[in-house]
Amino acid sequence: FWKNIIETDLIPKIKAKEKSYIFISLYGKDFIKDIENEILQKAYSFLYEEDNDLIKKASSVFTNHIDFIPKISFFGFEIDPKNIAKVKDELSRKEELEKSYKALSNGLVCFDDFERKSSKIDLNDLFGFITNLTENFKTKTIIITNQEAFQNNDQQVFNTVKEKSVSKFILYNPSIEELFGVIYQDNKYKQLEPYKKTILEAINLSEEKNARIYIQVLNNCLEYAEKVKDVNERAIYLLTLITVIFIKYNLIVRLIVKTSRISNSSDYKKEIF
Repeated sequence: FWKNIIETDLIPKIKAKEKSYIFISLYGKDFIKDIENEILQKAYSFLYEEDNDLIKKASSVFTNHIDFIPKISFFGFEIDPKNIAKVKDELSRKEELEKSYKALSNGLVCFDDFERKSSKIDLNDLFGFITNLTENFKTKTIIITNQEAFQNNDQQVFNTVKEKSVSKFILYNPSIEELFGVIYQDNKYKQLEPYKKTILEAINLSEEKNARIYIQVLNNCLEYAEKVKDVNERAIYLLTLITVIFIKYNLIVRLIVKTSRISNSSDYKKEIF
């Protein structure tokens, strides 16, 4: 919902104000320093890079910014002729870093997968980092989270800290049909239009409400429709259920094609069980 609906309206307005918009997933992040570096990368990229391609910044100017910021001074360098290239590089880094801080100021940062942060990151420290963003850079900060999925004592910490740190709560609780509709908007799923109702019926039967699972379901059905000459609608229905079951419970289901002779006929019929 955020990526497909909110961002579409939000990004042009933020760019018009020459401020930055940063969307960052906490999944797989082990250190707050990693989060800070990615925020600075994306703040700079949002305003100053046309392609917004962070993959090209694998050896980014921001990678170790915490290490070199205290050492940089426009007047404090002892310039060795052998290190002129290094000095120029550091000056360039400082200039880009200053642009990042400027872009970040009064910008917007959206944290996704908040409950999936690494166990190495203390939730109190993470909230402290976010508070620093809002107070020192005046950023608007959005947290997208399924707070029921917090593990260990993070749930208790979240409930305690959010009362002091979070000023507004919005519950996004779409129906299965609404959530499916948002995911299905992707043009690549147009080929599945004849089977849309069947897929949705199977999802309703599972009572599952997870966008990532819907995406996997649709991708699997799309692959089936592209590779099988005569698409079996019941197979689409079962493939949907099997995908949900496998992702949720890691259970493998075997499909059996049973062939039987129709009475008084040489024809056969096939049924999938």
